[in-house]
Amino acid sequence: MKTVSYLLITSAEIIETAKKNLASYQKPRSVDFVDALPKVPTGKIMKRDLRAPYLAVEA
Repeated sequence: MKTVSYLLITSAEIIETAKKNLASYQKPRSVDFVDALPKVPTGKIMKRDLRAPYLAVEA
């Protein structure tokens, strides 16, 4: 049996909570919601693919 619960929260609420609870260098500048995390066949999350849009340099 699988239990699923949904929490409705906005990116602004996440950032505000981070401002209160994290050091200044750890605070996120933005929050993106995705439908699914990219994973390799073994089930590990592909962090490289998550970081790629932020590391892309516009020419």
